[in-house]
This record gives sequence, C-alpha cells and structure tokens, in this order.
Amino acid sequence: MRFSKFSSILRLDFLISSVNNWQIDVLIQSNYLRAKKRMKYEIWFVIIDTTVNAESLNDRQNLGVLQMETVNTSDNPLYKHCRNIRELEVAFERYRNFPTSDDVVQSPHAKFKVLRIDPVPVYS
Repeated sequence: MRFSKFSSILRLDFLISSVNNWQIDVLIQSNYLRAKKRMKYEIWFVIIDTTVNAESLNDRQNLGVLQMETVNTSDNPLYKHCRNIRELEVAFERYRNFPTSDDVVQSPHAKFKVLRIDPVPVYS
C-alpha cells in the first residue's frame, strides 16, 4: 500500500495526538484514583514562640520541639477536602493558627509551622 507524503504526515499526527490523549487520560485517571484513595499522613511541625523580638527569632530556644501528628483524610472532616500535600499543609496551619476566623489568631504567642508531611498508605 502506497501513501503520499501528506497522508503519512496526517497518520503520524493522528498517532502522536492519540498517544498524547492516552497519556492525558492516564494522568486524569491516576489523579482521580489518588484523590479517592484513603490516606494517612504524618505531619511534622514546630510551634514557634512569637512573643520574642525579631532578633531572637533566630535563637533555637524560641523554637518548640519537633512534633508529629497523624491525620487520616477520610476520617477527619477538617481534611476531607484536601487533594494533595500542599492543601493538607495549608489546612493544618489554618486550623491551628486561625481556627475561627482569618482575622483572629488563636494563640497570639505562638505559631504552628509545618516542616514535613509524609504519606502513610492505609490498608483495609
């Protein structure tokens, strides 16, 4: 079977677009499955003393001890909407620092800061 240059270019273009569409479909499906998967996360954070002056913030004594809390995104209504680690970090800090309003600080003497989030798969 003989093809002209034009028809072979069209076929190649179709092949490339099909592969790209397939890759996009796979990405969408994997993100959908990842969003639906129940996950636990270990959230590592420190509590920083904000009552000290600016120069003293560099002092390690004003940093709290590194702490860890485990959060289950399927059980905890505060984190059910979170689709990725970035949203989880924002939600964790928001609910610790500003739980009632964006303009009212819960504890004006301290601030929670997330340092690390590690996913831990939930096996059912």
